[in-house]
Amino acid sequence: MLSELLDWLKEPKWFRLRSDWLVWLKRVLFVRNKPHIEIPEPHDLEELNAMLYENMQAMYRRGEEDAMKAGMIIGEKEGKRKGERKGKANMLIEL
Repeated sequence: MLSELLDWLKEPKWFRLRSDWLVWLKRVLFVRNKPHIEIPEPHDLEELNAMLYENMQAMYRRGEEDAMKAGMIIGEKEGKRKGERKGKANMLIEL
């Protein structure tokens, strides 16, 4: 969405509106969502757009890593359960 706004406001006559958007985004959006996240101060909308894109990519990668870790934990638990069942079955067969 910010990319579309940048395209729409690319003409020099919209410089003031671009500045107003940047101020609004910094004062409203970042203040609400920033308590535990350190966000560098953007100087223009292009910089803000690049920063948001990079942060979203990093969040996506962290989400994938977390999902993989969770999957590995679940897989290990399931493997352990199957191994225990197989071990008990083998023990019963030997008895």
